[in-house]
Amino acid sequence: SSKNSDWMTSCTEDGVWDELKLQEILKELRNLSLIQSLRIQRSGATISLHPLIQDWIKLRISPESRWAYATEAIQVISISIELQHFHETNFYDKQTTVAHINSVIQNKQDCLRQEDYIEDQIILDGYCVFVAFLEEFGQHKRAEELCRYELKRREELHCLENPDTLR
Repeated sequence: SSKNSDWMTSCTEDGVWDELKLQEILKELRNLSLIQSLRIQRSGATISLHPLIQDWIKLRISPESRWAYATEAIQVISISIELQHFHETNFYDKQTTVAHINSVIQNKQDCLRQEDYIEDQIILDGYCVFVAFLEEFGQHKRAEELCRYELKRREELHCLENPDTLR
């Protein structure tokens, strides 16, 4: 989802992604104690923000920005899931993905009151990917809850006869 992310320009050189730049940024954030943990592997990097930094960010950003970041997180996670080969992914990474799914959904629901928005197509498409992943991971009840929520929102956004709603 890099096409929608302004921050990613700091990790590019002449329009080309530079993984080493990202790693240097992450290492600097860790040295400043802004990141609680950092794990860099050949397949990518895993970070965890310090809890105080998480709380500070939540208090400092506007509701509109929080909504935008939650939407971007849904995009990033759903694209990450689509790029994974489920049966080749280890159990730890699957558990981490489920934790991210639950966290991003909770964060999105906390962003704005229900009457302030109806999800857009990007979010609903991300939810569809989440449902498939949760089903594959064996979390059928959670997948069903999310699927029912997604269907309700699609009906509100489109209509019952819309191909996306029917799918």
